[in-house]
Order: sequence, then structure tokens, then C-alpha cells
Amino acid sequence: MPLNCYQLNVLKDFRVKEQVYGIELISMVTGAGFSGLDAYRKQTWVENSIFFSGAILWNPYENKFSTEGGFTKLADVVIVASRDNRTKAQSKDTKIRYDGIKFFISKVIDCEDTSEIVIFASKLE
Repeated sequence: MPLNCYQLNVLKDFRVKEQVYGIELISMVTGAGFSGLDAYRKQTWVENSIFFSGAILWNPYENKFSTEGGFTKLADVVIVASRDNRTKAQSKDTKIRYDGIKFFISKVIDCEDTSEIVIFASKLE
């Protein structure tokens, strides 16, 4: 369902008040041995980091499920970023690092009307 003009103007006014932060998107790739058929090869993980900008909301609202479980925490942080980062954020073994804290991505919502994505992430323990 596309947004009407009023909703788009409200979003634009809200975006002016946001603060933009530099966030690091870390993709983990394996640096496997010489042959993929070698069962005893040594696997190492290599971090490829990409920086992008986005708006961060710490400790977002609690999500209510319709079951007896009640309120549960949806994520520790919500990040609104450009839609250009969608494929990187949705790829496997991707983490986010901000201010020295690592987060794993639990959900990515694509917003076509505003050309943004919303990333729900939780802290790595």
C-alpha cells in the first residue's frame, strides 16, 4: 500500500530531526583451505566490513504476541538505513558493529515508498 502525500511529508519532517550515525556492517566469509573437497582443511573466518549511515533507536518498544507469552523484546536496536544496503544486510552471516558493540540481525523490513530499510538487531552475548 503506497503512502499518501501527507504521510510522506510527515516522514520527511521526522527525518530532519533524526541524527545519523556511522554503522559498520560485518560480513563473515570463510577462508577455507585449497580444496573444497578436503574434509580436514583449516577454516578461518575473515571479516569484511562496510560502513554505512543510518538512524539508530535504542531499546525499542516491546512486541505483543497473541499467545499467552505476553510482551517480548523484539530487538535491542532498530536501524533505519538506505535501501541500497538491503542485500548486504539480508545476506547470511552478517553482523552489525556500532560503538564497539556487535549485533546480529534478526529481521530486515524493506520500505519501497521511502527507499529505506528497517533493521531489527539484538546484542551478541
